[in-house]
Amino acid sequence: MQSNGVNSTTNANGAISGEQFANNFAVGSNHDRQRTFGAGAGYMYDAMTFGAVWTQSRLDNSDFQSYSNVINNFEVNSRYLVTPALALGAAYTYLQAKVTAAGLSSEKYKFHQFGLQADYALSKRTDFHVGTVAQIGSASGSAIASNAAIANSNGAFGPSSSSRQVLVNTGIRHHF
Repeated sequence: MQSNGVNSTTNANGAISGEQFANNFAVGSNHDRQRTFGAGAGYMYDAMTFGAVWTQSRLDNSDFQSYSNVINNFEVNSRYLVTPALALGAAYTYLQAKVTAAGLSSEKYKFHQFGLQADYALSKRTDFHVGTVAQIGSASGSAIASNAAIANSNGAFGPSSSSRQVLVNTGIRHHF
């Protein structure tokens, strides 16, 4: 996937904000292009499902000529159907990012993210779910502190004020 006009102030038709993808790595720069690619595999045995995914995102063509971000995500996940109505899931994601400015300085970030989820079907169309995600970040080189920032679709939760963050989510979902 390639997105052009990411976080662009001159392109009114810019698809998305670069900060949605790399808030800790953007350092206030406007990136004009994001490229993302990856691979994944899954295996199902009886009531157990296993998966592994790798993705890489590259943010470049910034306001600064040779400023780039390369972000790798490695994930393993599993899901177990305890009963036809109850499913349990777990995932671990390791993120590593490298920010290079003017080809001279290089900053490295690492994040470990752990997730657990339970989903219980109350009926064919209604289910109750609860999940938690914990994230731990670190930085090296000349990098500024790496604050944890669990991504969410509605923007209600911002980055943590420290390198650790925990998010708990629960709800009832009804399919129409």
